[in-house]
Amino acid sequence: MKKKILHNLLWAVALTLHIALSAQYLAFLRLRASQEFNITGYIVASAIFPISFGILLRLPALVERWKNGAGFNLVQFIVQGLPAFFFAGLFGFAYYILPVLKLGLPLPIGLTSQSQSVIALGGVWFGMVLADSVKGLRRTDE
Repeated sequence: MKKKILHNLLWAVALTLHIALSAQYLAFLRLRASQEFNITGYIVASAIFPISFGILLRLPALVERWKNGAGFNLVQFIVQGLPAFFFAGLFGFAYYILPVLKLGLPLPIGLTSQSQSVIALGGVWFGMVLADSVKGLRRTDE
């Protein structure tokens, strides 16, 4: 019991550190992007950090089933992972790329006003599905 509590406490500290360090690094990248007028690094980091956080959320379960699992659960990845990736990618494209292209396309207010939140949530969802899909098949499921 004490070992499980300690394990969960250490994992909570690791997740908190990931959030704090990611936010600090994103703030640095945002400042640098405003000085150099190059947002590429900020866009890439904004996409990677939510996905890595989603993977970290599911990492303990992945470690527990590593011995028992066998392969990659492609069905789960297609059914959940591709929509999550598309969802985050669509909002990411609308939020970051379309204004740079200056195409003059009218975008619904709802699409752009909450895009950063939607991108982050979609990235976390995709990361969790990705971690769940690895070694996702139990030997009895084959």
